[in-house]
Amino acid sequence: MSADILRRVSYFGVLPRTELQRLAGRCTARSLGPGQVLFEEDEPCRGLFIVAEGLVEIRQASARGREQVFHTEGPGATLGEAPLFDGHGYIATAVALAPTRVLFLPRAEVLRLCQRRPAVALAMLKTMARRLRRFADIVGDLAFHPVTERAWSFVIPLVWPRSPGATPTRSAAGPCDLSHRFTPSASSYWRVNVGSHAPRRRQMRRREKALTAVALGAMVFTVGPGGAGQHHGTPAGAGAPPRHKFVEMCTTDFEQTIATGRGAGLAFVADQNGYPGPLHVLELKDRLKLTAEQDAKVQAMLTAMFAESKPKSARMLDAEAKLRHLFASGHADEPAVRAAVAEVEKARTEVRLVHLMFHLRTRDVLTDEQRRLYHEVRWSGSR
Repeated sequence: MSADILRRVSYFGVLPRTELQRLAGRCTARSLGPGQVLFEEDEPCRGLFIVAEGLVEIRQASARGREQVFHTEGPGATLGEAPLFDGHGYIATAVALAPTRVLFLPRAEVLRLCQRRPAVALAMLKTMARRLRRFADIVGDLAFHPVTERAWSFVIPLVWPRSPGATPTRSAAGPCDLSHRFTPSASSYWRVNVGSHAPRRRQMRRREKALTAVALGAMVFTVGPGGAGQHHGTPAGAGAPPRHKFVEMCTTDFEQTIATGRGAGLAFVADQNGYPGPLHVLELKDRLKLTAEQDAKVQAMLTAMFAESKPKSARMLDAEAKLRHLFASGHADEPAVRAAVAEVEKARTEVRLVHLMFHLRTRDVLTDEQRRLYHEVRWSGSR
């Protein structure tokens, strides 16, 4: 059984069956439930993991709790090649997203195999190079593309699915084909040709905000109440999740963020209009050139904000859980639902007020120039 699993791995597939069976005899199996950690970032690498069943997500988190997902792997995928060779720890954390079973092959076995079979080593290098390119794409997106562009690149396939290999046209891409905005050449063109002309740049920013509004409207129409995809789970193109699953992912992400004490967009109305929040001010403190006194004040505000928001966020999530349980139990009726929703909305109001009040206080700590620069960096994509 283990030999068949190893055969799914691209660089083990070249091995004769006797060699695969020998390797399989050196493997140990491990099972994980959803949310269980396979390995942690910087943990010493003792071998190679092969996914036999399930789904594993590779992610990194910053000290402030910001998380970046690198990739998700299913059966036949391998995890941990790079640290096998450089002797350092894992570069990210691996977490099971579903009931998962993995095989573990000790590092010494892998290295001996590479020495005996150079073709395996070359195939492993090819796998690592492919992932490196993927990471470079992620870095490029985060560094050079504003959130609105990244949102469009995800929304367009959901709203206007295109046949694989089809040439972009107005009819194939919807009312207007905007996919060119996400190619490196188009992005470079925007920076070179528009970036040095302030009036044109302002015009493009206004257009970008309008396009974002259209994108959000399209998302609501597509995946919101009454959207065909929501009720029927119709895929929006090859490889895209069903639209109701996309909404579910957004809800889960919101709840995970709220649980950390962060606002998860509840204070955007302030942040977008000249009232910065303490967390993002500290993230940009070098750009804003905060004084030591300002830094200390904002740090104190952030600590106080989390101390107040976390318990209120927990109450909000608990109210949401009660609402879900009410329907899951089959005992939902109008009075019970009205009461449960009122509890959710009361808790949500309290959470939102915490964040909005701290945005008000943070604004008073900054100078006019710092507020202007904050808005430019946060909302104009000029990092």
